[in-house]
Amino acid sequence: MKTRLLTTATCLLLAFNINAQIANYYDFSHYTMPYEEINEGILIDSGAPWESNTTSISVDINFSFFGHSLDNITIDKNSESKHGLKDTHPNIDDGGYTNCIIPHSYRIKDNSEASASVSISPISYKIIGLGSDSILIIQWGNIGIQDSDYSSLNYQIWLYQNSDIIEFHYGPSQITNEYSIEFNSITGLTEYTEGLTQTINSYSLAGETSEPELHTQTLFFNGTITGSIGTLNNYPEEGQVYRFAPYYSVGLEENLSSTSIYPNPTSDILNIKNENLIKELVITDISGKEIKRFNCDSKESTLDISELDKGIYLIGIRTDKKWSWEKIVKQ
Repeated sequence: MKTRLLTTATCLLLAFNINAQIANYYDFSHYTMPYEEINEGILIDSGAPWESNTTSISVDINFSFFGHSLDNITIDKNSESKHGLKDTHPNIDDGGYTNCIIPHSYRIKDNSEASASVSISPISYKIIGLGSDSILIIQWGNIGIQDSDYSSLNYQIWLYQNSDIIEFHYGPSQITNEYSIEFNSITGLTEYTEGLTQTINSYSLAGETSEPELHTQTLFFNGTITGSIGTLNNYPEEGQVYRFAPYYSVGLEENLSSTSIYPNPTSDILNIKNENLIKELVITDISGKEIKRFNCDSKESTLDISELDKGIYLIGIRTDKKWSWEKIVKQ
């Protein structure tokens, strides 16, 4: 796999060669699941406060955005910037592009005191899972909002290797100033290209946070606009998960069609069925730490997980074809 660069900031920046059309590219869905913080993740800037500096780190993940391969990730820790994932490439044939993955509509800040040596608003990341179906999780903890006396946001962005699925996971939040909401920024995905194409493509979420609607818009630089941009009425509630899956996606979406796991959530017994022969099963916590491993040689298996603590886990399923990973909830 290629080496990736991840730099710190209020924005994670994703590099792609983008000239895809917006129409029918991403499918949106949402669901709820308990929010779990990742432990033992790699801290950006070793956990130092992040007002306006940058840091580069290497990660390994194969991921595409709007159909083109990720070259690097950068977090630009600038308190005047938006948040999320973003990348700008000015020196390609069509003049350049900027791509953004935006999990909410606020300008963020570090809640640390100016004299602090350790941030109380840490940004961290971790790759969980194994092999070709790993997930890169980027986590923002106790994040402040500009122009707010005190606010605390907790959220994650999950990037699924190979399937190119993007998920926003929302944790507990405290927002003390309703006027800090940035209505001029979307929650969703955008693609901006310069040069001959000169378009802005947007996937934005609108309406109630518990039942968001997907809006799509393409803005051409000749003034033509198709579709519309939407905004959410509030910050998403704890436990909400917003998913953007490319229509071409394989990996997780393919796994969902070939793998059946039930009941999920469960308090004790977990049944696993796959169209292919299951060779091995691995249960890890959300941070990727292995808890149990089982040998198997059947298309069906039953596991007793009654001794596990309540929470979210990942189950790795190795068939005679490939590894796949699913989320399970222990009640």
